[in-house]
Amino acid sequence: GVAQRDEKMYGIYKVKYDILGNPKVNIIIPNFDGRDLLKKCIDSILENTTYSNYEIDIVDSGSADKELNEYYAELEKNKKIKVLRYKMSNPNFAKLVNFGVKNTKGQIIVQLTSTSEIIVNDWLENLLGFVQRENTGAVSGKVFSKEDRVLHAGMIVAGNNGKIFLNQGIGDDVYGYFAKECHVQNFSCVGLNTMSYKRTDFEKVGGLSETLAGYEDLDFCLSLRKLGLLNVYMPYSKVYDNNKEFYEIDTKNVDLIKEKWAEIFRNGDMYFNKNFDTESNRYDVKKAKV
Repeated sequence: GVAQRDEKMYGIYKVKYDILGNPKVNIIIPNFDGRDLLKKCIDSILENTTYSNYEIDIVDSGSADKELNEYYAELEKNKKIKVLRYKMSNPNFAKLVNFGVKNTKGQIIVQLTSTSEIIVNDWLENLLGFVQRENTGAVSGKVFSKEDRVLHAGMIVAGNNGKIFLNQGIGDDVYGYFAKECHVQNFSCVGLNTMSYKRTDFEKVGGLSETLAGYEDLDFCLSLRKLGLLNVYMPYSKVYDNNKEFYEIDTKNVDLIKEKWAEIFRNGDMYFNKNFDTESNRYDVKKAKV
């Protein structure tokens, strides 16, 4: 691999690992209706991805839209694209991803929302370089809104809502605390969009929880941590997401996730200093003494 000096940040180096072999990557994209945004997503992958050994697997949860189904038929003429039909009741993101993984065969899985747009051509190489490492579990990239505001730059396990998207809302041209959103680092958890992992690790932890909606990312990543694996935030894999609501926390299962992972909630996230406010996403120092 190589270590390159970051063009913007003095003292930070971009480490790029050589990809071992030529692993097959399945890009799993859950979708329901909405042809136009999905088309933007698919076009951006096809146009902006330099890594070649990948397959796009759209998991549809029962779309009746005529234009979308005509688009599916057009897409399936491309050997790199498959449309998988999920026909069970009450679909959610986890169920669709699990279904997609079970019906594909690649060594590496990458999850992507159907509202995403790829904006850097080496996004897959950056994810792969880290996820292929033996000690690594999940790797997720940096996700922006179309207004260039951060949606995902790593997460912590804390707060009344159970998890916090750190630095969410800051601009791409603004640096947060020690510019942490700009360099590779370990977190207890990383987000669902662009999340990549080895198929073997997915199988070891039993896939994404289908009963902890809103906390599938947290539960999956903590399960990987329990195996002794590291979860990595990769800011050089940059993606736009047109659906900001995907990053709003649905707290209906917050009590269940806090009960399941009671020890980490009790002791605090190992990647977050106890002197920081656990209700803030800006590394604000607690006003009360610790």
